[in-house]
Amino acid sequence: MRIVQFLSCALVLGALPLSIDVAQAQSAHGQASAREGASHASAEEGEAKPEEPDEASKDPMGWLGIGVKVGFASVGSSSITLNASDVGAPTVAGMQIPYAHTFVTEKRTGLQISVPLNLGGDGFGWVIEPYFHLAAYKATGIYTGPTINLHLAAPIYFGFGFGPKVSILKADELNFGIDIGGRVPFTLHWYLANDLALVGEFAIGYTATGIIKKPAPGMDAGDLSFGGAFTWDFGVGVRFP
Repeated sequence: MRIVQFLSCALVLGALPLSIDVAQAQSAHGQASAREGASHASAEEGEAKPEEPDEASKDPMGWLGIGVKVGFASVGSSSITLNASDVGAPTVAGMQIPYAHTFVTEKRTGLQISVPLNLGGDGFGWVIEPYFHLAAYKATGIYTGPTINLHLAAPIYFGFGFGPKVSILKADELNFGIDIGGRVPFTLHWYLANDLALVGEFAIGYTATGIIKKPAPGMDAGDLSFGGAFTWDFGVGVRFP
């Protein structure tokens, strides 16, 4: 009987360390699993994709935009044939001797300021652009026409267009003056922000300049006479948006 009790005690004492080892192993395994889960979660957070830019950042050019540009413009010299009354024809026995006189306008290069209104964003649009040209003849006019804007990159657009350009001319020597022509602009927009772009533009064209010079004293004003010339202009400015 004592032998049986002794053997039972021995088995109990022998199994106790084994139970402790198993418990410690289970605890260590649980801690390792928790660390692995936390590490996996951190990795998933680190691999989270950045937020995509909104549509305004991808295509900042608004459907309706207004801006201002400052630059220079030039209208070449025009040869205009005037009638006698424009220059004061000589008279014989009180009768006017009609003859033609070729008047050459000087090249008109000077400061130009414009305020373009843009309708339409990326793709097809329309421009209405009042302008002031300060040169030998002061011109107040407007350019209008279709434009195509190509979206080259997120902040950059390149545009081109064509259309009529008309202005009224003022000078001390003129009774009336007008420019009627066509213009082909090439425009670059660089958006610094969603609502602000830097603008650079260069344009070429051709215009017919019509004038009526102030008549000599005692004579009537002559008819409107035209001459043609090539034109160019460039300007820099801003657009919103």
